[in-house]
Amino acid sequence: MATLVTSLGDGAFFATGTVYLVSVVGLSVGDLASGLALAGGCGLAAGIPLGRLADRVGSKPVLVALMVLQGAAVFAYVGVATWGEFVAAATLAVGAERGAAGVRNSFIAAITEGAHRVRARAFLRSVSNSGASLGAAGGAAVLASGSRSAFTVLLVADGLTFLFAAAIVARIRVPRSTCVPNRGTQLAVLRDRRFLAMACSQSFLSLHVAILTIALPV
Repeated sequence: MATLVTSLGDGAFFATGTVYLVSVVGLSVGDLASGLALAGGCGLAAGIPLGRLADRVGSKPVLVALMVLQGAAVFAYVGVATWGEFVAAATLAVGAERGAAGVRNSFIAAITEGAHRVRARAFLRSVSNSGASLGAAGGAAVLASGSRSAFTVLLVADGLTFLFAAAIVARIRVPRSTCVPNRGTQLAVLRDRRFLAMACSQSFLSLHVAILTIALPV
């Protein structure tokens, strides 16, 4: 349920966010690009420390906190009026989203076992894609309206989806872990050439998201 709810909000925001920031807030394309670049860099840097925090205190509390921060960031978009305010809101949103992406995988691993993990991930991916598609359809109605009030309602609704999802996750029981954290070097992964090749190829394949949600709307 948490995945479905947040994916509905994400789909609606992806379909409308760029248009809102350019047409309603009044940011230039250059301002949008530079702000997202800064936010993306911060989000990339946030992944590792947030993952290590989840290893120390548990994935569940960290994931719940990041979901709340994502909701707060979306609410902040409602009041954005300057480039600096946009950068602050986008940095919080992207940092929390990127951190949550990794911590969520750890949380799923903690509440599932063996082959069930693969099945759970496949199911959640299907739910996420379906929810995003439905959310984008809802975003189309907002685009058709074009009014600031319609965008505001959508942003508030999107922010509430994260708070609702955080409440759901907070109620999920996590079995006590019997795993011993790996204390080896953190750079060992850099010697795995196949993993690095897969990660690099995935980074290029993921460019379609930015093209669909930012480049094409602009």
